Amino acid sequence: PYTTLFRSSTGIAEIPLFDTSNAWTLARAFNETSIVTIPLFNTSNVSSLNGTFSNCSNLEYLPNIDTSKVTDVSFALWKCNSLKELPAWDLSKVSNFESFAQMDYYYGSSDIEVIPDYDVSSAVNVRYAFSGMTKVKTGIYRLYQKFAALGNQITNHTGTFAHTGIDTEEGRAERALIPQSWGGDLVEKQC
Repeated sequence: PYTTLFRSSTGIAEIPLFDTSNAWTLARAFNETSIVTIPLFNTSNVSSLNGTFSNCSNLEYLPNIDTSKVTDVSFALWKCNSLKELPAWDLSKVSNFESFAQMDYYYGSSDIEVIPDYDVSSAVNVRYAFSGMTKVKTGIYRLYQKFAALGNQITNHTGTFAHTGIDTEEGRAERALIPQSWGGDLVEKQC
């Protein structure tokens, strides 16, 4: 496995292409580095991206790597506040989304404006998964609907969309349709 491969290597801005074709995990491999982008690695056998790019505050773009076997993206893009857009990854087998793309809105949110139309049919834990992306304009409500349709399959949805979209008119309109327990603004009726 390639866990903690370049972890905390703050002097590295560019990662060289190397053979990852047999890797089953890239957990925390590039965590806390100064990278701006990564090459198109062969990730066809990878099942875990747990914390892979977490706290890579200079990371701007990610290629559409093969994520067809990935089941865990928890903290994968946590605090990647320089990201311009979320990658259009295949997340159909992912069960653990905890803090997947949680941005640190206190210290400058990312410029992400759209949450892709992800297939989240295997989701179980979505705690803070898409929180803190204050400039998002669209995709919040669509993704909430997909998660909500999964019913009891979702075991933790605390703050899934907390602070996401708060800086845009469109984002605030979508947040108004999402219950507060999910990080939205809709006040839920008490029974």
